[in-house]
Amino acid sequence: QAGQFPVVFDANRLHGCSSGGIVARGKGVRQVVANETSSHYDATDTESQVAPVSLLARLSALIVSIFAVVAASACGGGGPETTGSGIQVVATTTQIGALTRAVAGEGVALTVLLSAGADAHDYEPSPLAAKKIAAARVILRNGLALDDWLDSTIEGSGTKGTVVTVTDGIDLRVGDGEADPHVWHSPANAKSMVDNIVTALSEADPEHASAFAQNGESYKKTLDETDAEIRRLIDQIPSENRRVVTNHDA
Repeated sequence: QAGQFPVVFDANRLHGCSSGGIVARGKGVRQVVANETSSHYDATDTESQVAPVSLLARLSALIVSIFAVVAASACGGGGPETTGSGIQVVATTTQIGALTRAVAGEGVALTVLLSAGADAHDYEPSPLAAKKIAAARVILRNGLALDDWLDSTIEGSGTKGTVVTVTDGIDLRVGDGEADPHVWHSPANAKSMVDNIVTALSEADPEHASAFAQNGESYKKTLDETDAEIRRLIDQIPSENRRVVTNHDA
């Protein structure tokens, strides 16, 4: 269709999140290959006015990318798994887990309670999840009513860990009288979450505070670069053709 550009995010360069969220991984979102036609779109080609692939092909490429990322990041069955070594850290959601891993690398023993694609609103902690929370030095939560189920689990587990709400300090979007808890859709908000995670981990593990801070600054730079490139891509789409399809009002 004339005047429309295929803008799809490369799954190899982005980390997908449930509820349609995306957290940047690596530099750039420039090129996407549509398998149906072996065509691709280069964001630097500002002269093109006709989409090289059909709308169906572009949607197919996006869906394949999303499922590829979800499959790569999903946890196995049987409850939450712990990866890495170091202080015990629990993250309630996949988004917080991804940001924590960006800050700490493999330098903490990280347990992410929700698996990729799971609905945080309907989650019920398992006995294994309660055990992980009881052993945690740091518990990172989203707050804003997204993971309220954590309150009773913390109380029942008897944990001595520090509970940190990583969305503290973020300017919230309010609709219908309620704050939208899906704050990670904004790179600026994700950067604030990174800062809160860096502070929490540094206080719990001062020996590695400098590494956490360095990793956090590096990841925030990646977020800035990705945000700028996405904005450049969007700017090349005629305003009358800018449409977003989502399965969640978030």
